Amino acid sequence: MRINDKTAQTRVNFYTNIVSLAVNIIIALVYTPYLVDQLGVSAYGILPLALIINQYISVATGALTSSYTRFYSVALQKSDYEQASRVISTSMLAIGAIVICVLPIFIGVIIKIDNLFQIPEGLTASAQYLFIYTALSFIVSLLSSLLNVTLYAQNRLDLMNLLKIVRNVMTLVVVWILFEYINVNVAYVGLSGFLTECIVLAISAYLFLKTKPSEIKIRLNTFDKTILTAIIAMSAWVLVQQLGDTLLYRTDNLLFNLYLGPEASGRLGAISSLGSYVMVITNVVGSLFGPLILIAYSKENHKEVQSLAMTQSKIVGCLSAVLCGTIAGVSSPLLSLWLDSSFAVYDSWLIIKLLPLPFYAAGGILAFVYRAWNKVKFPAIMTVILGIIDIILILLFCSLFDFHQAKVILYISALFSIVQSYVLNIYCVNRIYSGVWKIGTGSFITILAVCLIAYIISKSFNCWWEIDTLWVLLSQMVLSALITLGILIFLIFKKHERKSLFSIIK
Repeated sequence: MRINDKTAQTRVNFYTNIVSLAVNIIIALVYTPYLVDQLGVSAYGILPLALIINQYISVATGALTSSYTRFYSVALQKSDYEQASRVISTSMLAIGAIVICVLPIFIGVIIKIDNLFQIPEGLTASAQYLFIYTALSFIVSLLSSLLNVTLYAQNRLDLMNLLKIVRNVMTLVVVWILFEYINVNVAYVGLSGFLTECIVLAISAYLFLKTKPSEIKIRLNTFDKTILTAIIAMSAWVLVQQLGDTLLYRTDNLLFNLYLGPEASGRLGAISSLGSYVMVITNVVGSLFGPLILIAYSKENHKEVQSLAMTQSKIVGCLSAVLCGTIAGVSSPLLSLWLDSSFAVYDSWLIIKLLPLPFYAAGGILAFVYRAWNKVKFPAIMTVILGIIDIILILLFCSLFDFHQAKVILYISALFSIVQSYVLNIYCVNRIYSGVWKIGTGSFITILAVCLIAYIISKSFNCWWEIDTLWVLLSQMVLSALITLGILIFLIFKKHERKSLFSIIK
């Protein structure tokens, strides 16, 4: 793929990322209230139960997906079609093995559903059908994800975004049709998901056949034990790292519950959800570079790998810093208007929770490098170790001091989050490409400075400008962010960084 072609495709990916994000937000705003209104609170409460099992299994299968995507992409970019065929065929068998392993879990839950969960009277049969359809949806989605590796390997995130949009829109449309023309039943939410996944699978199969090289074939007799071992090994370490991430990023909420009670834990949970929205927004840019780094690595263009990783890590981190700093500056009125006035006094919690997010966004770009190299063992082990040390230190400080426990927990967790998400990733990349440590240190300082500048500008407007409505708040945030963005682009970014940023959006 030529440079101009890659730039054009990255631009297309960027705009389809934005469209996909907008559709997700609109659907989220419409779908949940619609279900609550149609089903009632009691029946609606069954839905999260059906998703719990999927969420746990999805963590493991997500690790598997990232692993076989890596091996397939490397083979494809090297035009080693025989190896690519062996990878995708072996992965198909691996998915079959996963299905065989998880089916007993689903069956056991469906049979013993009344013993495991509190199901409203008269809804047991509907709940069982809901779980059946949810299990089938999960299996079909595994097949779709396997077929979509060709799209990722060829940097066709725009087509993958199309599939996401289809999935989200069709889920709502099919539920509406079933509710309006058949019956309002919680089981039909699961049926909607299953029918939608079947549609997505059909489209995925069409795109796979259309975009894959003709030499690539899925043949079960090309199973390769060596490839399977490599995929499982990488998946295991990626899974360990994801568990370590959870240990770090969810520790503060668990310890709030332990030391400060359920109300404080609930307030922190609500505040933390804003951070999740911030990460979704920054991922619009950050997700663009995973395929590009993998493609450059596959072609052994390591100069481009370094350039992409270090430049885009700084850009994504700084853009996230603009957003986080702006939000931090209006934290008190934001919490008051978004949640309720009782949350305003907890604005410092929000500020502390926002601090690691720019480094998490920047570190995510760096992680693409060592995953491309399949050097995931060390960061996985270190992530778990950091999570354990984090918990030990928080327990120690909270046991010794009875005052300001909330901020102690948050500050320590924020520090370890920054170390794990950015410092550790820089260190891991430096082990592969010696000398990038200095560049990474400079980026760290820049990201921190941008976050501080954004906070000062936003806070200054907050002091001068009375915020009493959501529209006033949004207006101020947009103005503050634009000023900070101007300073970032024209005074802080270097020429090649400005060029790289503008190449995405125009």
